[in-house]
Amino acid sequence: SSSSFFDPVTATISFAGYMYCNNGAQLMDYCTRMRAMVGLPANEELLAFEEIKYAPDLMCEPVDMRLQLSAAQLEDGDIIVFQSWRAGRGQPFETALSFLEYRLQRQTVVFRPLDKPVDDDAAIEVELSRESNYDDVTAALGEKLGVDDPTHLRLTAHNVRMNGPRPGPLRFRQIVAVGNMVGTPTIDELKAASYEPVTLYYERLSMPLHELETLKTLKVDLYSADCKYVSTHTIHVPPSAPVAAALAEVAKAASRPPDAPPLRLVHVHHSKIFNAFEAGQELSHVDSNAYLRAEEVPEDDAGAPSLLYVYHVEEGSLEQPAHTTHFGEPMLVGLHDGETVASVKARIQRRLSVSDEDFAKWKFHGFCGGQGSPLRDGDVVADKIHAMNRNPTSMYDTYLGVEHANTGPRRPVGASRPATGFERSIKISG
Repeated sequence: SSSSFFDPVTATISFAGYMYCNNGAQLMDYCTRMRAMVGLPANEELLAFEEIKYAPDLMCEPVDMRLQLSAAQLEDGDIIVFQSWRAGRGQPFETALSFLEYRLQRQTVVFRPLDKPVDDDAAIEVELSRESNYDDVTAALGEKLGVDDPTHLRLTAHNVRMNGPRPGPLRFRQIVAVGNMVGTPTIDELKAASYEPVTLYYERLSMPLHELETLKTLKVDLYSADCKYVSTHTIHVPPSAPVAAALAEVAKAASRPPDAPPLRLVHVHHSKIFNAFEAGQELSHVDSNAYLRAEEVPEDDAGAPSLLYVYHVEEGSLEQPAHTTHFGEPMLVGLHDGETVASVKARIQRRLSVSDEDFAKWKFHGFCGGQGSPLRDGDVVADKIHAMNRNPTSMYDTYLGVEHANTGPRRPVGASRPATGFERSIKISG
């Protein structure tokens, strides 16, 4: 039979040699030879195991060294793993069996900060078991990061195809066994006890994850009254709370002073306003994946009984109504009773700080359901827009279109946001 020696001190298994044994003898009859093979003292007490199968599942059983080899069911070609009994006491792996179990189950996990997914210097490597569950994984990461409460950590799985984090995070205690995240290992991997590392991305939370998951998470871009991007904030609010509560959280996150202009929440989609939310509307009706904008309410909107949706229209795109192109940041304008097109135009020019020369080239149209009609300065906006909308499908299709050349950048300024028709210019230095 073949014999291997396990050293508990160095936690290694090495080939010791072959032994030719009498079937009617006891294994203890060969202890002197086994000690000599690995240089153990003559009186060292030994433990022995039969390695029956290593993969896909470990079968390794203790051998009673007092039994005859035939009674112990030891046959030609069987593998015997032996060790010093005394040397194993107090070691991390006291026996060859515990070491083989560890070797088969060990799994390397690489943790990367979610906000620095490709920064190798920030990566943390931890050795766990393939059977480690969610609590084991977060506890190990928390110990490395010095986080007292691992529930304040959130994990995101790795997307192998994209070589980056998946779009959404793992839910609390979603990991049943970390080895399952890399699929079933091959026989060769099992024999070598070498598996692909599991990559997870982490982020620190201000509250326990299981509490956070009861809240609604919204990513909101803050805009000034003149339609300029200020900052992006991720907030957590109860889904039953009103929109006003979300706006208060944005104001708090942005450190806005108490006397700052009030905010309103809008859902922007492809350079158009999909929805303008009422302050008292329940947040359960707000899509967490929507491009949300908290914008300052201009002073001239105060007291307006209704809101006018205003979109930028690509110059010349009205020649084919089905292909009308919108771009840039849409806006809301508070519409006062009896207000004319000339009045609204003046307010838009002031809000966007457009020069007289450029503004003279802008053309204004009333739109409903994709059909536009030119407006004159003396027209009452409410009469013209509402008259076109006698059978409306939604306010999303009824708006004031401002036709002019698109001279701005081509992407939204807010980070990680869907395109709204313009981009930010970049400078490349060589």
